[in-house]
Amino acid sequence: MATVGVCNICGQHGALTADHVPPKGASGLSAAELETLVRFVAVDPQRPPSKFHQNGVKFRTLCGDCNNGRLGGQYDPSLIEISKDVSRIVRMNTSGVIAFPPEIKIRTRVHRVARAVVGHLLAVLPKAHRGKDLVHGHLADAMREYFLDTSKPLPPQMSIYYWIYPSELHVVARGFGMIDIRSPQSCIVGDMIKFFPLGYWVTWDQPSSVQIRLPELISRRSWGIDDEEEISIRLHDVPPPGWPERPGDWGMNLFHEEMTFVAYPRKRRRKRTGS
Repeated sequence: MATVGVCNICGQHGALTADHVPPKGASGLSAAELETLVRFVAVDPQRPPSKFHQNGVKFRTLCGDCNNGRLGGQYDPSLIEISKDVSRIVRMNTSGVIAFPPEIKIRTRVHRVARAVVGHLLAVLPKAHRGKDLVHGHLADAMREYFLDTSKPLPPQMSIYYWIYPSELHVVARGFGMIDIRSPQSCIVGDMIKFFPLGYWVTWDQPSSVQIRLPELISRRSWGIDDEEEISIRLHDVPPPGWPERPGDWGMNLFHEEMTFVAYPRKRRRKRTGS
């Protein structure tokens, strides 16, 4: 693994640091088994996992300024705070301790949360690409500019959807596309990350004819980095835990397998004994 190379956010060459995806404070997953999305869906339960991570899933792809200064210092605290607040609500709602209404409101600094989501997605790269020159694209470049410049509004072509995600699995898919095969013009492309208690889907240039029935994290694109917004948390009618990577009968997904991962708690395996 490269310790010196090009930061996948700012593009500067130098020492690379390891980013936890998602941030440790927002996730209780430490010892984790790791698969690509395709391998996880089709995995043989007797086959060992592709990788094992002792201390959470990390990608050594970011410089210290982007990882520790911007992501960890400026943006992650808001992502961690909303994750903890929603976690408590979901657990109490599931246990029946408190009867919550179908939808509740939470105040948060949405542009800090959005930049944290964007930063962790940008950190995810296949091993062969880490530390190499930046790979440019409309979405990736727009995410980098938004992350680096706190005065920039969320680009008009970009939307960030969120939803309750009641699963211990961590799922990331970059360059993820979903199509309704009944309507070939319905392709939605973007990056997706899910970890309890919320999933986030960053889409790019979404067709006007396609409706995603989820709330958007950013409704006021030009608001400042520290402006607080009240967002809705829907506790009922949430997508299944396997959505959108399992899109249903009429759906089809497109993605680069090496730009995906599924992480889950390490399971103790019984040693086979001789007959």
